[in-house]
Order: sequence, then structure tokens, then C-alpha cells
Amino acid sequence: MPSTAQAWGTFAWVFVLGVSCSAVLGIAVSALPRSGKSAQSVIVPIALVLQFISGVYIAFDILPEWLQHVASIFPLRWTAAGMRAVFLPESFEAAEPGGTWALPLVAIVCLVWLVAGLIVCALTFRWNPKDR
Repeated sequence: MPSTAQAWGTFAWVFVLGVSCSAVLGIAVSALPRSGKSAQSVIVPIALVLQFISGVYIAFDILPEWLQHVASIFPLRWTAAGMRAVFLPESFEAAEPGGTWALPLVAIVCLVWLVAGLIVCALTFRWNPKDR
């Protein structure tokens, strides 16, 4: 668990921003599947691939550099980096790209995706699929 007030503060904002961003993007991507039956086969592969390349399941620093660049486009990579900053010792910071947790960049990337997700949600989400 986080051991300082600063770590708890970092955990709080990374958690809230990461969950908000993920929820909004989940709603936005819900427009992709055409039926409830196909939703799992459309969404799960996307989520799994993003988890593997974002440093959730495997260490981010062992990924090829080009794959790190691809992962850096998506908010999950940044949310995972923010959580690593909270839960891992400072010695692990050297394994991050650039040798830093890059917490300001975590906030910026997640906020940009949150706003983009809100815009996509406003344009595509309908309670009733027949409203499309």
C-alpha cells in the first residue's frame, strides 16, 4: 500500500482519472459491436492486446521500443505507469522510458483521452439501438 500522503494523493488522482477515462472509452467503444452477442468477440481482444502492450501483465521495459511507442498512444499505458509510480519502489523508476514516472504526462494523456471519449460518446451513444 502507499506509505506516504503524497503516494496516496497520486493514487487517488491516477485512479479517478484512469477509471473515468476507461469508463468513457468503454461507453464510446460500445458503438462498435452490432449486437450483444458479438460484443465479447469484438471488445475483449482489443482490451487484452492493450493490457499486454501497456505493461499491465508484462514489464513495460522488456517490450520492443516500437511497441512501447504504440502503447504510449493509449491511456492504459499511462494509467499503468501512474500506478507503478504509487506501488513500486523509486528504484523501478529507472526502468521507465526516459527514466521517470512522467506523472504530468500521465495526467495530460488521460485527460486528452477523457475529452475525446466524451466527444465520441456524445456523438455515438444511444440508449436504444434503433435510434441510430
